[in-house]
Amino acid sequence: MAKTDDDLVLTERAINMARFFTKPGIDPYSEIEWEQRDAVIGSAERIAFEQRNIEFPKTWSQNATNIVAQKYFRGPMDTPQRERSVKQMVSRVVDWYTDKGLVDGYFSGPEAVSSFSNELKYLLVRQNMAFNSPVWFNVGLVEPPRVSACQPYHALIDTPDGLIPIGEIVEGNRVGLKIFDAHGVTRVEAVKANGKKKVIGIKAGTKTIEVTEDHLVWRASAQGTGRFVPAGDLKVGDRVVWVRTESPGVGMSSFRDMAEAGLAGYLQTDGFVGKYSGTNKSYTIEFQTATEAEFEWIEALLDEVFPDVHRKVTSVELQDKSLVYRKTRLYGNVLKDFIERWGLMKRSVDAELPAQLLTAPLPVVSYYLRSVFQADGYVAQKKPQDGTLIGLATVSPKLMLGVQALLQRFGIYARLRLKHDKRPDRFDLFEVGIGTLSDQVRFADEIGFIDERKIKVLEASLDRKGLTDLIERRLVVQEIVELGEMDVYDIQTESGEYLSNGFRIHNCFILDVED
Repeated sequence: MAKTDDDLVLTERAINMARFFTKPGIDPYSEIEWEQRDAVIGSAERIAFEQRNIEFPKTWSQNATNIVAQKYFRGPMDTPQRERSVKQMVSRVVDWYTDKGLVDGYFSGPEAVSSFSNELKYLLVRQNMAFNSPVWFNVGLVEPPRVSACQPYHALIDTPDGLIPIGEIVEGNRVGLKIFDAHGVTRVEAVKANGKKKVIGIKAGTKTIEVTEDHLVWRASAQGTGRFVPAGDLKVGDRVVWVRTESPGVGMSSFRDMAEAGLAGYLQTDGFVGKYSGTNKSYTIEFQTATEAEFEWIEALLDEVFPDVHRKVTSVELQDKSLVYRKTRLYGNVLKDFIERWGLMKRSVDAELPAQLLTAPLPVVSYYLRSVFQADGYVAQKKPQDGTLIGLATVSPKLMLGVQALLQRFGIYARLRLKHDKRPDRFDLFEVGIGTLSDQVRFADEIGFIDERKIKVLEASLDRKGLTDLIERRLVVQEIVELGEMDVYDIQTESGEYLSNGFRIHNCFILDVED
């Protein structure tokens, strides 16, 4: 219920609202023709949504009727609280803003109040303008209303150039940037920073969507279809959609770029990086190899990146004579630039994915991942019924999240799980696992291992006959957690949706009535 003129508060910011489309004393709804109609989405055999005997302007299309009734009418279905008319929906929003203007002193007098309310209703009901979706979802229902759906800075957006944080897209004003949606490639049309808002994390499978509660996320139905719903409406047990894409990356790759990535990956998983504490304070890197193939791999990469740096190779006798264990050490300040650019001083639980790999060309990413999986990864078949698993485990959660993201760039879906170690002097392990045959084939073709024994085990387990490659995965929501307030950002795309961390989500705001 809108407030009365007695509630009017005058302030120095009060404005006089002139009329352009309406006349005093005339209800803006009375000047257009209305009709009763039905909103039905789906087929006779499988109806996804229906609401009958609802009131709409006669000029509105049936498509607009279906969308508004399904998405923007509020209240539980089949109850008196459910909105049944565009008049109710528009008045809910306009009355709230009018009340807010009264309380905050934005109107110069009673006529300004009436003008604002009538003019806004006139424009909305005739589709001359439109609010963004979160306004229709929340205004007039919750306090304070959450009227702009967003994501935190670090939320990764899937693009042909790689995985780019949404905050970087907004701050760089990257209008025109090509990004992926569920159907292919679309473009960014507008960007916006939205200050601090509460963010939730939706854990599905072993991946997470980080959004504000009013952000629209695609919820899959049991019949294989689905629709966009506010993230805050999702419940444990619902299914969301992850879409397979491939991100070639930015620019051309040289062998030196690939070699540096391969060395960095090996050092992060089965190597040592340090700095002498004495007067020399020079840098040291050391690679530990267990097979001839690993040793030859590191030697070839070092020949490209550090051809003139002295190497000290030490052999270690092992009981297992099939292994040839060596330590290859280099030292000197000539290593400084390489170590700093790849962030290699962060070790153990603090190790992180080198950020440049999120947008690097795929051949560079492939060399990094090949070293990582060779050094600390495995391919195993525990039980025949369990199939083969390609895995990688380290004590750093950030590094494993990064590896999971890099695999996604190849269209590989990988699970991430925690292996808790009860021993007080040990860290927990975070394990990335590739368990689906189609993903394992992609891994073998695009990344692979270095050592011949691992390669043979993997290839022997791959049955490529009749292989089907799933484009989408329907993942079960396992947990919804509050992540607190964060700086959040919006983007708008041509298609009205995009992929974030592989998940299908809707745009944050609307540019045109046609949206």
